[in-house]
Amino acid sequence: MAGSVGLGLVWAAAMVGTLAATLASSRSRGALSQLHAATAPGVRGGQFFGPDGGGERRGDVTEVRPSREAPDPSAAHRA
Repeated sequence: MAGSVGLGLVWAAAMVGTLAATLASSRSRGALSQLHAATAPGVRGGQFFGPDGGGERRGDVTEVRPSREAPDPSAAHRA
């Protein structure tokens, strides 16, 4: 019984890792939007960048529309 519980946990961890890799960018790809905003020529203050894929979770860097909270300074103080 204990062995099957352990195998179940290993299987669940593997599935979570696979799901996360499918839905989200890697750490290095995730940093590209910030690097682009900080270093690309022609970027203006107030522009927001993120992945161009579904839900802005994966893909190439593109300009994106910020959330309602993003430009709100009081939202930063609540976090």
